[in-house]
Amino acid sequence: MFGRDHVWQCFSRWLARHRSQQAVRRNAHTMCTPAEVLEQRQLLSSTLLGQSLFPADNPWNQDISQAPVAANSAAIISHIGSSIRLHPDWGEDNPANTGDPLYGIPYNVVHGNSTPKINVIIDNYPDESDLVAVPIPSQAVLEGDYQSGPNLNGGGYLANQRGDSHLIIWDQDNSIAYELYGVTRPADPTLFPDDNDVELPHTDGLWHAAQETVWNMKTNTFRTLGATSADAAGLSILAGLARPDEALPVSQGGQGAITHALRFTLPRGDVNPQYVYPASHKVSVTAGSTNLPLGSRLRLANNATVNAVINTMPPQSQIIARAMQKYGLILADIGSAMYITGTSASVDANNQISQTWNVNDIFASNGLKALTAGNFEVVDLRPIVTGLSATSGAAGTTITITGQNFSGAAGHLSVLFGTTPATTVTYVNDTQWTAVVPAGTGTVSVTVQSGVKETDQISSSPNANVNAPIFGYGTSVVTTASQYTYASSADLVNTTPKTTVSAVEGINTGSITLATFTDADPSALLSAFKASVIWGGTVVGSPVVSVAYVGKTGTTSQWKVVGSVVYAKPGTYVPTVKISDSDGNSLQTTDTTIRVQDAVLTDTTVATTYATTEGRTTGTVVLATFTDANPLSTNSDFSVKVNWNGTVIGTPTVSVIVVSRTATATLCKVTGSAAYANAGLYRPTVSVFDVDGSTLTSSKTSFKVADAALTDTTVAATLQAKRLLATGNVVVATFSDANPYASSSDFTATINWGGATTGTPTWSVVLVSRTTSSSTWKVVGNVTYTAVGTFAVTVNMADVDGMKLVSKRIKFQVTG
Repeated sequence: MFGRDHVWQCFSRWLARHRSQQAVRRNAHTMCTPAEVLEQRQLLSSTLLGQSLFPADNPWNQDISQAPVAANSAAIISHIGSSIRLHPDWGEDNPANTGDPLYGIPYNVVHGNSTPKINVIIDNYPDESDLVAVPIPSQAVLEGDYQSGPNLNGGGYLANQRGDSHLIIWDQDNSIAYELYGVTRPADPTLFPDDNDVELPHTDGLWHAAQETVWNMKTNTFRTLGATSADAAGLSILAGLARPDEALPVSQGGQGAITHALRFTLPRGDVNPQYVYPASHKVSVTAGSTNLPLGSRLRLANNATVNAVINTMPPQSQIIARAMQKYGLILADIGSAMYITGTSASVDANNQISQTWNVNDIFASNGLKALTAGNFEVVDLRPIVTGLSATSGAAGTTITITGQNFSGAAGHLSVLFGTTPATTVTYVNDTQWTAVVPAGTGTVSVTVQSGVKETDQISSSPNANVNAPIFGYGTSVVTTASQYTYASSADLVNTTPKTTVSAVEGINTGSITLATFTDADPSALLSAFKASVIWGGTVVGSPVVSVAYVGKTGTTSQWKVVGSVVYAKPGTYVPTVKISDSDGNSLQTTDTTIRVQDAVLTDTTVATTYATTEGRTTGTVVLATFTDANPLSTNSDFSVKVNWNGTVIGTPTVSVIVVSRTATATLCKVTGSAAYANAGLYRPTVSVFDVDGSTLTSSKTSFKVADAALTDTTVAATLQAKRLLATGNVVVATFSDANPYASSSDFTATINWGGATTGTPTWSVVLVSRTTSSSTWKVVGNVTYTAVGTFAVTVNMADVDGMKLVSKRIKFQVTG
């Protein structure tokens, strides 16, 4: 638990974080003209310490300024309450406000490559969390902390507690955001409320949280459908915060523009138990026809009335308002009506405060609160097709699709001709895509689908995803402007039969027929045709493709496309063959399938028996040899497991080595070394695993392990003793064992004391020393002689594996 000294150390670090903000505050009331703000917005792109949060095609970064208004927008806004004022849910961050809590959700910046990671125990939603260690900085700031330092009353909703207690950490080295909800510090007295709203005692002194989500901000990542995140909607919190480093004008040290949507909340009565892209999680509320699902997008209207309000705003409020016109708001959680979320301060690369808000700007009477819900509109982001650059043509033709809402799909936008997807689509802008027309006939509808088919396996309601089964903005509506008619293409006709060809990874397929076709010109020349192939998988080297003449009839000529290729991996591949002639005719076929098998592993081990001695390493020997029918395989393609079939000492070594290659195979050997603990004949089992699934087992190599020799090292001596008095423990023999790992339990001894004794003589074997090649021992005995005289002792030693030794170098001279 935290002690008083620790709390004061945290407070000192906290104050250090705030020193750099003083210079910013000196310029906090500097004003910019509307023209200056506009110029800054045009020139700057909003980032966090120079890095974008999510790629440009992510829905958070989508420009929705031209999206149409949803049909029921007016009814929804009326239900929310047109007169409800917009509320900026943040304040400034000032350590001088000693007992005041932070207002907003703070974030922390760390260097993930050097900050130690801490395991956080996830209590409430472990099944919907990313259970990974978190780089928590020593001065981590949590939602609900005091402006002057940590709030150690804990997360929760009792008096003076931290509320939701979010912990947001951005790893600037890797652009990864760690977002945790319901965090419990090691010093907090109780845990965050559990699923029954009970605060259990916090006794283990560890970090806890209710939920943990990790976002890779360099890629388009989303939660599993139905799964929550640190935000109720399953969204990133950091990506939707209003931050002063963005919203401050350039003259005040900011970027002068926000180029992403902002997070906002509505009361339970305004939210449906559903979610819409990019959200992935619903909340349990009562459904209503004028309610919004989580993930819904509002946009500040761009009309004369609203613009007149914006033009009177101070600079920071203006920048936020313009962002809401261009990128809008995303419904992220249940809360107060029209609360937009921000952070109280921005921090630099050293996690020190660099910018704070001018609250006299944000909360001015002509600031953001001058806007109401009635100034907003619900937008419809489903793709719309308004026209095609060509309404008819042949397969293979490239056309431009014109419409709206073609961005924000995070790379998951498809163009379909009827039910057939275009194989090649290229993004131009939010209103244009180009597509290569796939094969087809007749007249079809061209639709644009934003998103992918994905099933919600978590939510109890099958209708939780508004656009189920598509996770995205949905599919465009069919209109007369989206009709495409395939032109008659009698010149080139695809005659390829459905065929499957077998091949082996790493080996050339040889010349195979990929397609056949006819040309309506019986006198066509070979030079008139061009063929290209998209092989559908990773290939090695340069595949060969050519067109060959087959024959002709009175009305057509017959042709085939032949090719050869080397696939790098096993799998089933469908090449796309594209054929065109000099007259502009073209066709495309995917009728040939190439099924590539994993290359076979063959055991080529020559039966061999190696001689070794117990306790000594065998040295590196060849355990097995094999061939892989893939001539391109490498050492890293294989893993090996060896069952030594005997007790071994220490850690054996095993490795795979490529010996040589031929045109059709790779020759490899498995080498290894081990030290057997006992004598005997052992036959190891070598199992080889190819990365693509092939396996091989070999047990042709044996080890004949000899018993280690025992050597008598006793120095001849005559020991003195008294009749009827015990000799005490004396050394009666010494010897060495060539097994350096031998133990005393390995040995038994029989001692002939050479004369009459009384009582029960005792003996024991004691280790003297070890080297890398042997161990040295002594035999210690205690005896009582009954007569006077000189008696020769015979020591018979035997080890567990049968090796024997007789020592007769010690005598006792017994006197009265």
